[in-house]
Amino acid sequence: MTTTTRIMLTSCALLLIPAIAGASWMGNFQLAHDPGSYLPHGEHAAITFDYDNDVAAGVRFRVAPMNGTTVMGGFVWSGSSLYGVGSGSLTTWWSYNIDAEVTHYRIQMVSADWTTTLLEVVIPAWYTFGANAVYNVQFNHTSPSWLERGHQLFTSFDGMTDDPQGAWVFARPFTNGSLSPGYGALTGFIPPGGGSDSHYIRFPTIDADVDEIRIWMYNYANDTQLLEFFVPVEFHWRDHGFADLTLDPAPPALLPYGQAVTASYTYLTTEAADIRTWAVPFLNDGWLFDGWYMGSVLLPPPSGAVARTMGITAPGTFMNQVAILLNDAGGTRIFEQTVPAEYTYADHALWNPVWDITSPAVLDNNERVTVDLEYSTTEAGGVRIYCWPLRDGGTTIGVNPSPLYPVGSGTAQVFFTVVVGASHVHDLSITMKTADNTTTIAEIILPADHFFAEPGFATPVEETPDAPVLAANWPNPFNPQTNIAVVLPTTSSVRLEIFDLGGSLVRSLHDGTLAEGRTVFTWNGLDSFGSPVASGTYLYQLTTPEGRESRRMVLLR
Repeated sequence: MTTTTRIMLTSCALLLIPAIAGASWMGNFQLAHDPGSYLPHGEHAAITFDYDNDVAAGVRFRVAPMNGTTVMGGFVWSGSSLYGVGSGSLTTWWSYNIDAEVTHYRIQMVSADWTTTLLEVVIPAWYTFGANAVYNVQFNHTSPSWLERGHQLFTSFDGMTDDPQGAWVFARPFTNGSLSPGYGALTGFIPPGGGSDSHYIRFPTIDADVDEIRIWMYNYANDTQLLEFFVPVEFHWRDHGFADLTLDPAPPALLPYGQAVTASYTYLTTEAADIRTWAVPFLNDGWLFDGWYMGSVLLPPPSGAVARTMGITAPGTFMNQVAILLNDAGGTRIFEQTVPAEYTYADHALWNPVWDITSPAVLDNNERVTVDLEYSTTEAGGVRIYCWPLRDGGTTIGVNPSPLYPVGSGTAQVFFTVVVGASHVHDLSITMKTADNTTTIAEIILPADHFFAEPGFATPVEETPDAPVLAANWPNPFNPQTNIAVVLPTTSSVRLEIFDLGGSLVRSLHDGTLAEGRTVFTWNGLDSFGSPVASGTYLYQLTTPEGRESRRMVLLR
């Protein structure tokens, strides 16, 4: 589509936006337990979400667990009050007192008399209910982190067991599918009736790279395994390192020249004397000499929290890594490690988007989704900022008119809706244009998962289709891994591949025969050589005898 055609479509859509957007929606879903949790009998699988209702008689909210495409039976749930016209937030739940395997969580907005489903959305749950459970697993450091030798990585958890004497819980490090050598660890214990505990893993004398933590539960006699599962992580042990890195603004981002990126982290060292530490902009494992970074004073061992700023000034335009550096007091480099962090710098920039209705969400036609974001421009005549929903289905859309934003920096607001027809909005294009609307001078693509006037399936649960289906990946954005479902009407030869936006092959997930029905593939953010890829947008592509289909996904490290 040319720029001119796109502007014409935008102009027509503006006429279709009503003066007041009144409709119903559900969104901003938050699960009480992480997907993949092993929950005990009776534990509430709770979910909190926001809603808006314009039905005068009021609405209720019905929830149910699913396995694949089937709504399951045998559960108990919280029930629903009657909610009147207006918006609000609520928490609802279901639970099992028997063993159960759950893959999805269905939420419905229904009429006051329970007879009519007004809105419906299905989101991933992946819960296993049993008499023995380990859940709410947390680590005292974020992944990835580089820890100094001897540093204790604590694993905390809740648990339940039907053993009348209690049960033992072991968290053990794994590397490339095998138990990591050289570790030391404690063992946790869950008392009869359930409880909480924490224990640590450490590597006192050797370097280590851990990509999974295996959780075992054994009975009190320690002769029967009750439960086993793996948690993907990225933890390293060295003489020096850093932990709990956060970047602000979060990558990927399109930033103005000179805009500071702040790296906050904890440095860790076995040095006896003071050290210095920096966060430095890198491109492809090399220093960016057009970049700048904050200096460091001498800092005491063995650890401390710091915040370091960095950025790029013209003529540099791009950084795809942040390097964390540590020097000893004499100036010798003792640690250097890069992490993916995609930042593009330009004269015209859009960054820090904040959605009022986050993915996944299901909405009536005409309901608006609003995004606030920061902008910066050197365009002397000012700019206009629009959005364009990239979608499957829907015959008519509506987007915001744009005021004239002056040269400099400020805050902009855009919104979109689908006016007519059922539609799935899978991405949102936000564009900055010149004052006369003739030229696009900046654009960012944001992943979306908004369903208008149709049931929303944040995780696909399709019946066997008439043609091959490449479903939306979940979660999206993701870190450290995401799931991709392929649904085939018949057994066929297929390729499922991941490409970067430049068209280079990153990873092949499947090349060969695939059985009829639904198959789920998992990508862990590694390339074909087993190396982590940078944060950013990637394409995953399905090739079959019937043709080729691609979708976008976003990795945020």
